Amino acid sequence: MARRYGKGDHKLIELLKQSGYVVGIFRNRNSTLEISREPWGDVLAISPLGLELLQQRIPECQIIEA
Repeated sequence: MARRYGKGDHKLIELLKQSGYVVGIFRNRNSTLEISREPWGDVLAISPLGLELLQQRIPECQIIEA
């Protein structure tokens, strides 16, 4: 999506991180949120409050650094 507006993916990821978001990919099969420093494929940007809500709604969700 960032390329559609003339921006690189890395710039969008950095902007999201600077705004306090965590960027990763949610793996539904094993309820895992993989947080990564590098963008790839379809990523999920989630706020700190969103992380709390995720853990409340899906207590078995594991959040890992990839």
